[in-house]
Amino acid sequence: MNLKEVVPFLAIASMDRSLTFYVDGLGFEVVEEWRPKGDELVWCTVRRDGCALMMQTDANGGKESAVPRGEGVTLCVFCEDAVALPHRLREPDRRAGGDDAVRGRELRPRRA
Repeated sequence: MNLKEVVPFLAIASMDRSLTFYVDGLGFEVVEEWRPKGDELVWCTVRRDGCALMMQTDANGGKESAVPRGEGVTLCVFCEDAVALPHRLREPDRRAGGDDAVRGRELRPRRA
């Protein structure tokens, strides 16, 4: 399969508090960041020992969200071919007795 990595994407309430916890406390390193409004850090990826987390404070552009900041997580699946992935996941796994673990579910790649 062409899966490369699964990274939790956290909707956080405070970037400062989150960085203090993950970077200063647990030793993660900020490897990517996004500052669309000048100096304010809105999104980042932190990594340590092969593990990664993405964090964002304003995931909805200031609009009301069904999930309040600080109370949400999305799993981002990074792969070589996002179009082929749902088709591959629908194929029965012959090694597991032919049972398709995702039978009946709609799996579609998210388009940007």
